[in-house]
Amino acid sequence: MSRRRLREFGDCVQDLVDAWNQDVRIGDLVEFRNFQNDPPRCLRTRTAASILGGHTAVVWLEGVGGCVAIGHCIPVRELKP
Repeated sequence: MSRRRLREFGDCVQDLVDAWNQDVRIGDLVEFRNFQNDPPRCLRTRTAASILGGHTAVVWLEGVGGCVAIGHCIPVRELKP
């Protein structure tokens, strides 16, 4: 992959991270599935999203030992009393 294409790819991943961080705050609930057929788990974010290795948008969740791709998470909107 050329440097130009790699830079464009990185820009796309950064756009994903920026959009996630605008919508999801540290401590917010997300529905996480490690694999497509796994039952969902509701967990809180421990960090803002970032880019791992220049190619994957990730976030750290409470109760999970490593970071997870944000594509495996769906933000949960909590009902306010």
